[in-house]
Amino acid sequence: MGLTVVSGDIFATQAQTAALGLNAAGRLPAEPVFTHLQDRYPVFVSEYRRQGRAGRLRPGSVWIWREGIPWLAAFIVRETPQGPPRPRYIEAALLYLYHHGRREGLRSLALLPLVDALEWPMFEDLVRQYAPLIAVPLVLYRAYEPGMAAEASDVPPSGGT
Repeated sequence: MGLTVVSGDIFATQAQTAALGLNAAGRLPAEPVFTHLQDRYPVFVSEYRRQGRAGRLRPGSVWIWREGIPWLAAFIVRETPQGPPRPRYIEAALLYLYHHGRREGLRSLALLPLVDALEWPMFEDLVRQYAPLIAVPLVLYRAYEPGMAAEASDVPPSGGT
């Protein structure tokens, strides 16, 4: 399937599912996107914390929350809230999408950057490598810009509910 790279507010995506990079401990970083996440999806954040405290989130796994629009996919790319995400965990999450994305009901996915600007080339290459294998359209957000929707023509529609 296709890959589109955009900038904007991932919570305003037309994709069915928005994916965020989180940690297995169940604690949100102090960044604007996660503050917005907490304000917009308090039930998701509460459940994420509960899952983390219970030890149910494993690095490299994907946890999909279907209670809102868009759905949320937590890519567990760190063991703890500190430090950079591990490329092997990012790759494991992308492999999960390859093997289970359709069975999970995913029709389109918007993916927030899981790394900082220095690691962006490695991350983008990894996503580009897996994009043709994953059976859903992918929208890769290069930057989170609150309140700014990506151009509608750049984002594949979710294909209904």
